[in-house]
Amino acid sequence: MNLKIFINGVYSEEEKALINMDTKEVILSGDYYHNKIDETINGFLKGLNYVNIKYNLLKTETITPENKMFNICNFYEEED
Repeated sequence: MNLKIFINGVYSEEEKALINMDTKEVILSGDYYHNKIDETINGFLKGLNYVNIKYNLLKTETITPENKMFNICNFYEEED
């Protein structure tokens, strides 16, 4: 299983999503203020390790609305 963390590059609330890149499925998403997303993602990954599920954590990527993954992540686009 290949996992990747995406960061919303146009939203000021540190919005992130953890995606299964094999299926393009959103596993977790949220922002720091409302969801404590960093802690949530870290807890999920620790859980995978605890039950011995193998995964590959790919390099984190910051994306903008032009990236096709932006909509898959269901990221919020701040308006000016």
